[in-house]
Amino acid sequence: MPVHSSFIFIFQCIALLGALLLGSCKENSRQTKDVSDTKENQLKLNLTEAWIMPDSLHSPETVIFDEANNCFYVSNSLEYDFTGTGYITKISADGKLITKYWVSGLNRPTGMTIDQTTLYIGDMDRVIVVNIGDSTILASYPAPPNPFPGVNDVTISAGGELFASASSIHAVLKLANDSMQIWAQDTINLQWANGIYGGEEGLYVAGMKLALVDYQTTVINEVTLSPAIEDFDGLLPDGNEGFFISSAGPGVNTIWHITANRETYVLSKDNYYNGDFEFIPDQNLIITPSGNVDGGEFVVRAFILNK
Repeated sequence: MPVHSSFIFIFQCIALLGALLLGSCKENSRQTKDVSDTKENQLKLNLTEAWIMPDSLHSPETVIFDEANNCFYVSNSLEYDFTGTGYITKISADGKLITKYWVSGLNRPTGMTIDQTTLYIGDMDRVIVVNIGDSTILASYPAPPNPFPGVNDVTISAGGELFASASSIHAVLKLANDSMQIWAQDTINLQWANGIYGGEEGLYVAGMKLALVDYQTTVINEVTLSPAIEDFDGLLPDGNEGFFISSAGPGVNTIWHITANRETYVLSKDNYYNGDFEFIPDQNLIITPSGNVDGGEFVVRAFILNK
């Protein structure tokens, strides 16, 4: 759910809807480009394409791995509007289509998280709750209606609490009394809040900046990166006190690595937008929804992380 990509372009210029989407993808195997002049190349950490799911989706935004069922779920939509044309696709662990419309009747589903047998989905002005066992919708938690919140990513904290980013109001929402309520808000440090991750030390929020929000006090601190980057989308821990992140938008369709000491390195940079991706540590796989908006071609790509 790109901050600039999914939301700045969506909310500031609806004509550029889904600006998380640039590029095309046809080849089945290749080394990613434009990393030869980066520090990451010196660390011998890069990505090689492992597989690609053929063009059969609609503006995929997020992919998440269901370890218990050994499959992926991908959020899709035809447009950013309240049309009920959004859906979740189920694909196999090796990128084969299982059920295209596994969950349907959504609007513009974006970020997702799994808690045991339950899938939580950000969907514009609400968070949808799905029973993974039979793909039925169990509940819908509304977000504050005014102004339009732009619910984006969702996460479960270490304490089991449900949070969602609200990009258009630069906020983080928290589930309370069966609704998503404003928990933290800041037009600077949470500007275009997008990817979120519930860490032990606090809630990480990636928007125009990377910030850490204290669970108890909601004090927001910017995470200083070197060199600095902005316009975040996906955000996932790397298992070594660092992060993998994606960014999207004109000229910045990049997957980054943030090390434990907060140094930033380019892993991949090409013409394809990368939405909210998944990282499977024991397989060294990064799986990302990608696409070419102008060409109307959308895929899911898997990359091997070479160390």
